[in-house]
Amino acid sequence: MKHTTDKLSKTLTIAILFVSIGVWFLLTHVIMSLVKPLYPDFFSKKALNFISMTIIPYLIVVPVIYLFIRHLPTGDLNWTQDLAATDFFKLSIIQCGISFPINALLSSLEMRIKGGTHFEADHTMSAIMIFILLIFNPIAEGIFWRRILLNRLRPFGNSSAIFWGDLLFGLPHLIGQGVSGFVYTTLIGTFWAYITVQSNKFFYAMILHSLANLYAAVLPPVILANKSISSIFVVIWFGIMPI
Repeated sequence: MKHTTDKLSKTLTIAILFVSIGVWFLLTHVIMSLVKPLYPDFFSKKALNFISMTIIPYLIVVPVIYLFIRHLPTGDLNWTQDLAATDFFKLSIIQCGISFPINALLSSLEMRIKGGTHFEADHTMSAIMIFILLIFNPIAEGIFWRRILLNRLRPFGNSSAIFWGDLLFGLPHLIGQGVSGFVYTTLIGTFWAYITVQSNKFFYAMILHSLANLYAAVLPPVILANKSISSIFVVIWFGIMPI
């Protein structure tokens, strides 16, 4: 009887969390539809992008979602196993060696399927976008997915929490970044979720998230735009780092 009750509780919790992601996505787009008409009279393009990527989804909608799921039970949040500096450095190198090649290969494959011919390097990334990618998103997504959502899956076991939590993390990227974005974020999200579960500290994943964005989104356009060093970059990331 208890096993059946636990199974129903797990199913209900997972369903609620998936619904919460759907509501988060829907509310974000509804609010954005109300804000967009204010451009360009009241907002610049950069301001609109900043609002759409930070304020609306994470500073407005996430608190609403939290109120919806805050009564769900959470797992044990007590400290269990810290990471030594050397271990964290090793994890950073491992992530660095596997994440960029995977992301690049998936993007290239999707580009070929869609009929694209080459990568358009945009080396004019604004300071605002760099701030979002390296600071805001790792913190906001770390709090939402690996603090709020993941912890509500912990009562059903760490493996289950990592699996379902990672699907929750990957789904929005499927809509926003396509299949390659979904596969990449799901794979690397598993890595971050595992570290979070093992250490019970989500800031490790936040740092790794920031590093991943640095060498998978910020650095490549700049480096690939410079042909003299792009070949060296490719050799390092595809040849040396995976080893």
